[in-house]
Amino acid sequence: KFLVQKLTAYTCDIPEFHRETQDTTRVAARCFCNVLFGPPGTKENLRMEGIELRKVVVKSKRSIETEPNQLFTKMIRKCHLVYVEKETPAHVYQFVMEHTPFRYEFSVWNERKEPARVVFRVFLAPFRYKNENDLDCRRNDFIELDRFVEEIGGGEEKTVTRESKDSSVLLPPGVTVEEILAGDKGDGAPCGCGWPRNLLIPRGTRHGMRTQLYVLLTDWNEDAACPELTQLKASVSYCGKQGSKYPDKRPMGFPFDRPLPWKTLDDMILGVKNSSVTDVTITRMIGYNECALL
Repeated sequence: KFLVQKLTAYTCDIPEFHRETQDTTRVAARCFCNVLFGPPGTKENLRMEGIELRKVVVKSKRSIETEPNQLFTKMIRKCHLVYVEKETPAHVYQFVMEHTPFRYEFSVWNERKEPARVVFRVFLAPFRYKNENDLDCRRNDFIELDRFVEEIGGGEEKTVTRESKDSSVLLPPGVTVEEILAGDKGDGAPCGCGWPRNLLIPRGTRHGMRTQLYVLLTDWNEDAACPELTQLKASVSYCGKQGSKYPDKRPMGFPFDRPLPWKTLDDMILGVKNSSVTDVTITRMIGYNECALL
């Protein structure tokens, strides 16, 4: 009660309010680690023996083949139909941020003799220099971009591709007015839970914001709460699956949900061969509409 009263009193003082909320976040994180999620993470919890993630590349549909790992965002004008009366639609225009579609390419080597069901855990965080690269301080920087399952054959090196629009954190696409009028009602109304489809990545900067894409592969045979589930579709990573258990035994935010036994992210990559980090630049494109808006 004292903490709530204190935060309420600081609401008028914005800088002090943010400092207090940061302190509250740290207290909550310690409680989650010690009470709910157990002890700090271990190397054994992250490693998947026999699986090596050799390379990760991100390709935007705007960038040329010689420029991978470049993502782009822009402001666009969307038109919505609003029916004031039954037969007279009104056109409403809205400026929104959108990113250029992109895809991931993962090069995975399975040195086992038998096939492996692997869950790909994809995260993004701002780039940090060596003097501010302490992993324990960076854990809260990482946001989850995707989580999906793929089978890798025994003794196989496979390139797995994944489109950004298929992300397991995104809100399922809704049915538009035009589709309803055309008689297409879709597969039913989405649950309304999930990350907005146009906000998957940060806006970036005009000169390119440096970020790091971290990917961890773990064994889906061990992690799956429902062994028969082979795919993580729609917004299941953030919202779970209606009518059943949360499909992943690992806690949300894994492996960054608790302290880790490495000092930096580079040390973590060296100690876990089934993980990788890639530098990615996010550039905000300037257009006529954005200049007029800003």
